[in-house]
This record gives sequence, structure tokens and C-alpha cells, in this order.
Amino acid sequence: MPSDALTPPPLKPASPRLGPLILGNPYYRRSLRPILFIAVSCFLVYLFFSKSQFRDPTTHVPSVLSAPLDSFFRASRLHNNTLHQEGTEHYVAKEFDFATNPCRDFPDTDGILLVMKTGSTEVFDKLPTQLMTNLQCLPDLLIFSDRAQQLGKWHIYDALEGVSDAVKAHFTDFDLYRAQAECPLDQKTCLKTFRGQLGRAAWGLDKYKFLHILQRTWEMRPNQPWYLFGEADTYFVWSSLVHWLRHRSPVSDPLTEPAYIGSAAMLAGIPFAHGGSGYLLSGALVRELVGADTESSKNLPNLYDIKARGHCCGDQMLAKAILERLQVKVQHAHPMFNGEKPTTFPYGHTHWCDPVFSMHHVEPEEITALWQYEQTRLSNNTILMKDLYHAFIANKMVNYRAHWDNLSDDVCYIDPDPAIFNHLDDKMKRRQKKQSEMNRIEREAHKSVAHCAKVCEYEGLPVDHPEDEVAEPQAWTQQHGLQGNQDINPSSRDNPTEADGIGASRIPAPLGKNDPTGQHTGTLEPRDSLGRPRARSDGTSPKPQIHPLNRRCFQYRYHKGVCCTSRSFKLGEPRRDAKAHLPDKPENVWHSGWYIQGINDWIAAKGECTEPKWKVPDKL
Repeated sequence: MPSDALTPPPLKPASPRLGPLILGNPYYRRSLRPILFIAVSCFLVYLFFSKSQFRDPTTHVPSVLSAPLDSFFRASRLHNNTLHQEGTEHYVAKEFDFATNPCRDFPDTDGILLVMKTGSTEVFDKLPTQLMTNLQCLPDLLIFSDRAQQLGKWHIYDALEGVSDAVKAHFTDFDLYRAQAECPLDQKTCLKTFRGQLGRAAWGLDKYKFLHILQRTWEMRPNQPWYLFGEADTYFVWSSLVHWLRHRSPVSDPLTEPAYIGSAAMLAGIPFAHGGSGYLLSGALVRELVGADTESSKNLPNLYDIKARGHCCGDQMLAKAILERLQVKVQHAHPMFNGEKPTTFPYGHTHWCDPVFSMHHVEPEEITALWQYEQTRLSNNTILMKDLYHAFIANKMVNYRAHWDNLSDDVCYIDPDPAIFNHLDDKMKRRQKKQSEMNRIEREAHKSVAHCAKVCEYEGLPVDHPEDEVAEPQAWTQQHGLQGNQDINPSSRDNPTEADGIGASRIPAPLGKNDPTGQHTGTLEPRDSLGRPRARSDGTSPKPQIHPLNRRCFQYRYHKGVCCTSRSFKLGEPRRDAKAHLPDKPENVWHSGWYIQGINDWIAAKGECTEPKWKVPDKL
């Protein structure tokens, strides 16, 4: 055998396409496969778990799986948080990843069924925003209206389907119901020509829904521990509500104990839970009222349809039925169940350390902002009234706004001129302070907006003695572009799109942490309406005779010879007497102002809330 036959064949040179020797070696290629497999697998896992919304929105993914990858890619998905503004930087994140699962921190609502009531005239205006925000995280809910409709994957049931044909045919309240059924187009187009006022017609039809919804709900979802009822413009803070029901509920077993809980109102001697504020019915109560296998229970809604004709409100009719059939009264859980919203909450003595479960009359844009706040807030503590004030209201407070109603109406000072006094309603007249109890400032408060502004400024100060100087209103009126109660610059104030807001004074009024310079923070030093230290004729400053927590005048409103003040502080909303395209006459302008120093002093004296002020419902 030749010697060269035992010589092994030479190795083939590595292909130039394989690059470095390490990739050309088959042993190295095999060692890289597990690494590549792990990398690809992790990337696929990340893509799955970073979806903004799961098919089942209640799926909760353990953060241990997604957090490492999420943090790696998070920076590329961060967006500016539009709630992060000057004055709110201590309360919400500057940037936020809105692409993550929005339901990751949503509470477990097992045993709580939401039942939402709406009307076909507003379904497509209000419901989409609700379903895109916190309602997307609910595993189940029922939606009822006065017409069967479909909104994406959500079916909207006709609440009035079970009303007798005789009632539908002969009750004028059902004119709108029949018109909607006969409409060959979309509802908004058809109802443009509906005779009469559409809002009033929808209100008249609404009162028939409550008991029929309750009966249909039991048929479709029986034996739920809790049934939560709300409306299309009701916003629920689920984290607080669920915590309260799980740990602080006054009902030990809702499946055996009838309970009816909400924000109570009184009408015709009947206490009832206000529907727009939301209310809870225990499973036991619903079963006993409409779920029993008896003719009385099955015919209950039709029986009260006849009675509803002489009543205004369906939530009152529901309370009447519960009281007459079960002898159960509403348990009052206000202000946790609330008919107001951040811009109208009466912040102060009754609304500060209190948790909030619900808000009413919330516009779609406000619903989005509230949900955005829940997602991006820096604290994970229970949401309190004061948190909503700091996040939404504090940085919008100014000393004065024209064409604005800040809802001040606790105490009023009215021009005695019969031409003014006799045209006011009885409610306003009852709120007038007695002449014998007024001081010198209050007796002149009706004369002009400048005189009205001094009522809160001088609260607790001696003003009835000659040596006690009271600043004249001229400085105030000049600073705000007014003369007495006249608006001397209507062209600049009649434009509601001004950058400063509607008639807003250009005097800023930041509060607490929102004012790093300390120029406007609350102190015990009295200042005038312009924020300047107030001095007596001898050069000394008069000291308040009330503690900041005892203050009862925080803001004022002036209109046509009527000055009203408020024991709380609220933002309110624009208000005009004239039509939108016409300027108000100077004497018709609505004026609102806030005593910023008094508000700041109260907040500073109140301090931090050591714990939420959970409400134990009052049994009425």
C-alpha cells in the first residue's frame, strides 16, 4: 500500500461567506443555536405581552414575565403625558407608555356586575369613550337603552321591551320611543325634527326603564352578590369601590341581606339613591324584589309603569317600589357616591380626605382625562377628593374670571331694590343673610363685583369701627379691567378662546407645591384681593380673628345686584346670558372670584390626610 494512502485529506478552507473562523466551525455554530433560540423566544414573548389590549381584557400577566423585556423596550414607546403641566408635576408622570396593557392594575371585580343605563339619543356620543377607557377592563357588563342597538362587540338591550303594548300606545311619554322605532335613518338625523324638546322627551321616557332593567338584569345575570347601576355619563373609580366592598362594606353577605346604597336625595318624602351618582343593590334585594317566582314579582315593573305617569323620576320610583315591597330604605354613602365631578366638587370641609367612587355629568373628554390620571398618577394610594383637586383644578384657579359661574350660592347679599329682589326665586331669597347679622362689608356687597370680592377678603377682620380701614374697590376694578360692576373692555373678554381662559384675570394663583417661589403660597398674613399685604392707617397689619380651618368664605359670584359666597371652593364653568355669537351687555356679565390666600391657608392648615375618610352609610 502506498504511504500516501495513510495520509488524511487536507481540510477544506473556510468559505469566505461564513466570515470569521468562529462561525466556520460547526461546533461553534451549534453552541450559538440555544442562544439564538432564547433570544427569538424572548422577543416573541415580549411582543405578545406588550399588546395594549388583550382579547380577554381581564387577563392579568405576572409582571415577572414581562417586566424585564418591557423595561428594555419601554423607552421607545414613551409619550408625553398631557396631564403633566405646570402645577401638576408632583402628581402625574411626565411620560407614560400608553401601549402597555391598560388593565394591568385594574382590581378584580368578581361578584360585582355593572349595569349601565343610557338612551339611544346619546349612545354614540357617550358610550364609546366609556368602553375605550375603564369599562374595557370589566369581564362582564350589561347596557340598556330605549332601543336595541349594537356598538362594536357590545350589544345594547331595549330596556322597555317588556312594557305593555297599551302603555306604549297610549302614554305620551312613549312618543319618542315610537318615533325612534319608526326612524328609517340614524337616530340623530331623525330626531332633529322631533316635535317638542328632545331632552325633555328623553327624560320622560327614562323613568320607565329602572324597574324593567332590574328585572331583565336578574333574568340574564341572576345571583350576583352586587349589582352596580350607573349611567353613560357616570365615571366609577373601581379601585376605591372594590376595596370598600371587599373590606369595609356594611353588608356581611349581600346574597342573604337586602341592601340599597348610594347618594341619597329626597323627593315627595321618599329618600332615594340618585341614579346618576350610581348605586348598589345587593343580590338578596334584587332576588326578593323581581326574582321571586310569583305573579307579584313578575308583574312589578308593569304595575309601577302605571304609577310612573305621575312621577318625575325613575330612581325615585325604584326606591318607592323597594320601600313598599321590602321595607328597605336607601343607605346614604355620600360623598363617596357623588353627583358632581372634579370641576364642580365643593372642595373643603366636606370634600377633601374622602375617597370617591363615582362622578356624574362627566363629558367624554373628562372621562378620558380621569382614566389617564388613574394610569399615570405617581401615588398608588386611594384616590381622594384632594388628589383630584391638585391634579385637575389647583393650577386653573385664578383670582377672577368674567363670564363665569363658580357655583357660589351658600350665602347671598341681595340688592333691596324691588326691581331686583322680586324677580329672584325663593331659593335665592332664603339664602340671603339677615340684615341684622351683616357687617359693613356685607351690607355693601350687592353694589358691585368689587364690593362683593371684599366679603371673603375681610372675613374675620374688624370692619365696623372707624379706625378699621377698608380698601376702596377702585384698585380692584382697575386691576381687573372693570369699573364698578361694569365690564369696560368687552371686546377682549367676550372671546371664550382667549389663551387665559374665559375672562380670566392675569394674576396667577398657584398653590402649595405649584409655586416654588413662595410668592402666592398661603400664609397667615392678610392680603388684599390683588395679593398685596393689607395695612391699617397706623402701618400695622390686622390679624385674622379666625383659624384657617374655620374659614367659611372661599369664593364669590356676582350678577345683577346679587353677591353670593361659598363655604367651599370650586372651579365651575362658563356662563353667559346672551347667545353664543353675541356679547353680553356689561350689566349682564357673570363674575366669579376666588380668595386664593384663604384657600391656601386652609389647605396648609389641613395638612396631609393620614388615612382615607371612609364613609359608614347612614340608614335613612
